[in-house]
This record gives sequence, C-alpha cells and structure tokens, in this order.
Amino acid sequence: RASFFFFFLIRRDNRFMNPIKLIVGLGNPGNEYRDTRHNAGFWWVDQLAAETGARFNRESKFGAETARVNKAGCDVWLLKPLSYMNESVQPRVFTASKRKKF
Repeated sequence: RASFFFFFLIRRDNRFMNPIKLIVGLGNPGNEYRDTRHNAGFWWVDQLAAETGARFNRESKFGAETARVNKAGCDVWLLKPLSYMNESVQPRVFTASKRKKF
C-alpha cells in the first residue's frame, strides 16, 4: 500500500534528516496516458491523497496539481506536474518549492 511506504519514508526521514515536505509524482497528463506505466508517479500520489481524503487542485502558476496531506503527524505537499515527462519540470517544481515554503 502507498501509505505503508509513505509512513516508512516519514519515519526514516524524521530520525536522520529534516522531514519530507514535498513529494512529486511524475507522469504524463491526459487520458491517453492515464493507464500506462508512465503514470506510476501520478498513481502513487493519487493513492496517498485518497487515503487521507485530500483533493488535488490545479495551480496554473506552478504548472501542476497540488494537494496537502497529513500523514504520520507531518504535513506534506503532493505535486503532479502538468507537463509531459520528456519536458523539463525542474524550474516549475523549484518555483513551487520556494512559494509554498516546502
């Protein structure tokens, strides 16, 4: 389950480093890619959001959908970039991390 792996990351991270603040699930937007292996990152963050009752909201300024979840006592942002995998998403993710103060 997605939540078990997520809990493991949070517990491990809290012991040795700063808590995880942002998880980026990579994938390709659009229905033609929804059920392909290229969207495994989207599936994982969708599952985490569903397990916590969070909903994704489109944030055009970041070129992504975001959701905020609280798991294992930690607030974590989930981000799904709306650009294709073969396009660079790094600048938008960096911008999102600075504006949201991840």
